[in-house]
Amino acid sequence: MPLSHIEHYLVLSDEIDATRDWYRDVLGMQEGWHPDFGAFRAKGLKQTLSHLRRHKVEFSERRANGQALYQLFMYDPNGIKVELNFDAAEAQGIEPEITAEKLAARENR
Repeated sequence: MPLSHIEHYLVLSDEIDATRDWYRDVLGMQEGWHPDFGAFRAKGLKQTLSHLRRHKVEFSERRANGQALYQLFMYDPNGIKVELNFDAAEAQGIEPEITAEKLAARENR
């Protein structure tokens, strides 16, 4: 599950060791500076889905219309939201839990 670059990131933590371990073990990152929120561009959607399930990480899936993105959202051990953004072409044959159309339909009821 290679991450290609940080899109945005912010982390505040009372448990920095557990946080470091989670980002290293679950997302394959290396220790460095410590921000407080995270959105990353990633590759290998199907492998990432399997990897997260193996680590028993709860996540939600969304297709972002107009951005050609397939997104995974999860929380680190501190409750900080982490967003992984994949090229939508990697999601061929995968149906997300939510799409922009589904959100719009809920709001128009």
